[in-house]
Amino acid sequence: KDVKLYNKDKKCIADKPLFAVTGSGKDTWKTFNISTACAFVAASCGICVIKPGSNALTSKSGALQILNNLGIKETITDEETRRYLTETNIAIVSFSNCAPKYAKRYDGRFYHFHPLSYIMPVMAIPYKLDGISYGISDKNIELSLSAIKKYGIPNVVISNSYDEHLGQTDELIPYGIGQITISTGWENSYKKLINNLPDNIDMICPENSHRKNADKVIQAISSDRTNILSRCAATMAATLLVASGKTTSIESGYNVAMNAIENGDAYKTYLKYKTICNS
Repeated sequence: KDVKLYNKDKKCIADKPLFAVTGSGKDTWKTFNISTACAFVAASCGICVIKPGSNALTSKSGALQILNNLGIKETITDEETRRYLTETNIAIVSFSNCAPKYAKRYDGRFYHFHPLSYIMPVMAIPYKLDGISYGISDKNIELSLSAIKKYGIPNVVISNSYDEHLGQTDELIPYGIGQITISTGWENSYKKLINNLPDNIDMICPENSHRKNADKVIQAISSDRTNILSRCAATMAATLLVASGKTTSIESGYNVAMNAIENGDAYKTYLKYKTICNS
């Protein structure tokens, strides 16, 4: 049956097109905080990015724990969110602050992929979005795309990656089998990307402390294309570049994102965000 979804009372929080990046969580192939790193990369490429986050539920470190270990104050109010988006092109917000009903009813209730995972984190974002990059730890990415499009977000990119032995992750990475489905005003496609796993694939796994996982985020946004962490961040950032129309392919988006990492723009965006958040 046709499911009716309603996008009610969303706040307009930015004066320019706003794009979100988030994921379903509940994945079986655990990685470092790629989506947090990719948000800084995409913001440095001129995309206005909101990254909802939380403390870790089924992963080693959540986005908020990464921020805390980087010495960045948590975003609390809509006014702060608007200011950070205006001045730095990025705001990392707490789901529990911006969507308390969602956090109360959803967080900590499900520890494995659930039918609500196809759309619920997206529905909980209380801001009007022009597009989203959403990663799910399930192969049925077309179902998630269909539901989110019915919800009213015009530009949607859904992706995941998986490996027969390692499992599934809710992020597009340049290793294993990646799936991506795109529905925007300039691109409609489904692609499967197949790449061999490198010998150092364990490098993208999370560490056993929030501090070490925070260090991996910084390494990802400040290294070069020889670094496996940077390659993951650039690939995920490419999904936002496609969602925003900055590029029309993951391949070209990857090159734009990697250039931002190699020329220092991504790291400068991080430093600016940290300064403004703590001022």
